[in-house]
Amino acid sequence: MGTLKSLGCLLSLSPSCSVNSSCLAVAMVVSCMGSRALADIVEVGGAVVLRDPPASILLNQWESDGEIRGWFEREVTLSSDLTLGHVESGFVNDVSQVVNGIVEAGTKVQSYMVRMDPEGAGPALLSGTVVFDRPIIGVIIGSRLVDTDAALGRPGVAYNQNSYRGMELDSSTPEADSFEISADRMKIDFTMDVGEWTDDIRIVTAAYCVADFNHDGFVNGDDYDAFASAFESADLSADLNRDGFVNGDDYDSFAEHFEAGC
Repeated sequence: MGTLKSLGCLLSLSPSCSVNSSCLAVAMVVSCMGSRALADIVEVGGAVVLRDPPASILLNQWESDGEIRGWFEREVTLSSDLTLGHVESGFVNDVSQVVNGIVEAGTKVQSYMVRMDPEGAGPALLSGTVVFDRPIIGVIIGSRLVDTDAALGRPGVAYNQNSYRGMELDSSTPEADSFEISADRMKIDFTMDVGEWTDDIRIVTAAYCVADFNHDGFVNGDDYDAFASAFESADLSADLNRDGFVNGDDYDSFAEHFEAGC
């Protein structure tokens, strides 16, 4: 891929990308991808609201009957292989439809949490949508949520450490939860029917390559020119450190990433 260094193995959206079948436990295409800045949520719908969590989100400490709350957790380079609860696009409302996958150690990813904790013992039924600007690699549901809190959870936040956090995927019951990853892997829809406990789903997305500013998969002079143009016009796409300002700190950051490649 030209001068672009490997970003690690991720689910592919293009058959033209190189394949490494050992990257996932299931027979799926994988790819090395890059882009220009931190991944982000670009749109929410339904009952979803974006909120920074408090220091503790233990059961019954951050409740709402009207909101499904979502937040960015962290960007991390995996120190060991990561098992995902489901990796395929399409609708899921039963455990029989779940397809696990493995993302290899060394891959840079970003994690997001979507969570519903109704007031008291519930019940509450809500639906929502989250759209990302980077592909969804997969989701973590069920007991794997607790197992991945330390590696992927928001630093400084105490998560509920019980096995009832996940979604109940059982189509034989009227209370079945469901989710659907879109065909382009940029959107996830979900319905959460929650009683006494919580419904949590951890969404893992591809991480960006900051230096590939124009999204073409290569790091070269075109990216420098594109960033310089955005910087000169104070376009917020050049606010690489997300402090709300476009200034020398962002220029220095881009220069450092450009020198390092991806």
